[in-house]
Amino acid sequence: MALMAAMRAALRSLQADAAASDRYRMIVESAVDHAILTSSPDGRVTSWNTGAQAILGYTPEDIVGQPFARLFTADDIAANVPAAEMRAAQDGTGVRTERWHCHRDGSHVWSSGRTLVLRDPQGQLAGYLQILREHSAEKAALDALHAEVEARVAERTRALTDANERLQAELREQQRAADKIRQTQKIEAVAHLTAGVAHDFNNLLTTILGGLEVIRRRIDDPNSLRLIDSAISAAQRGAKLIAQLRAFARQQYLAATSLPMNTLVQDMRELLERSAGASVRIEYDLADDAWPAMADAGQMRSALLNLTANACDAMPDGGTLRIGTTNTLIATDETDLAAGDYATISVRDSGTGMTGDVKARLFEPFFTTKELGRGTGLGLAQVYGFVRQSGGTVRACSEPGKGTTITILLPRAAEPD
Repeated sequence: MALMAAMRAALRSLQADAAASDRYRMIVESAVDHAILTSSPDGRVTSWNTGAQAILGYTPEDIVGQPFARLFTADDIAANVPAAEMRAAQDGTGVRTERWHCHRDGSHVWSSGRTLVLRDPQGQLAGYLQILREHSAEKAALDALHAEVEARVAERTRALTDANERLQAELREQQRAADKIRQTQKIEAVAHLTAGVAHDFNNLLTTILGGLEVIRRRIDDPNSLRLIDSAISAAQRGAKLIAQLRAFARQQYLAATSLPMNTLVQDMRELLERSAGASVRIEYDLADDAWPAMADAGQMRSALLNLTANACDAMPDGGTLRIGTTNTLIATDETDLAAGDYATISVRDSGTGMTGDVKARLFEPFFTTKELGRGTGLGLAQVYGFVRQSGGTVRACSEPGKGTTITILLPRAAEPD
């Protein structure tokens, strides 16, 4: 600031008295830490002080007579910055600048300064005065600080983003676990209620069937006998329905034995393919080392038939049904399953799939998406009850339009030595 004031005073003296030129040259040459240069109205360098040589590397012989724009970067030249700076200087008392300039060795020098207009005694444009001071070290330090701050901000942002993603994942997992617990509790409550209803109805049906048998033995009229036989048949169907409800409620008798899963599937292959029909192709993906399950063989056959029938119903226009076996290790206790080894069998269809609402009610007794008269809604409930009573669980994976996979996990049976 002091140098600028001194030069302005010297310039005023020069315009008033040519004898002040010696004092002006003394100020210019003594300012070794400032680049001081003048240029003609068309932008060519006319003077170059010692400070300009020290800062920008050019000797007076190198630069005097050359365009002032030579000191600007290629980007600034392309943007016509030198001409714009001279025009701006003519419109006011001067232009403050802060930019990169080109050093003689090809490097860049960060400087700040000012461009002033020189006028002759008649007030006509005589040229320009540029005063620059180098701040490359300060610029480098500031850039390094900015880079460090940006790096730290980016690192902190990444850390916060990662933490937020982990938190969101944990919240989603907690929500899934809570939903699973609620669904399990709901099915458990329904199973408890079903057990009581099944018990009471079983007692009623037992009494009704016993009474009908006694009456049948005492009547000879054919018409009456047909009515009684019809009533007995209806009561027996009711008894079968009660048996299914008791299976869901886990009150049926199970004769659990070591059951080779692959052998079970192979033995049922013909029955499964016949029940699936010609429009459904069944593929098998049986693991060579599949573990045996500890389960009731009859109930397991019934469960596999139920799953196959449901899968075929989900493919009204035909498709592919894949039955597979594998081994599953549960490392820690889960909501519906204790830690341990499980023999696994899955039935996957290429059908219509299920919405989340349908999947949530899949194992509820009497819940069905089929038309009236095409099912009681007890098939999957019976499968669920049998598997849970056996110490395993049933899992469903499905999306609309992407098919459904029902997976049964049963405790692994101890293999013979």
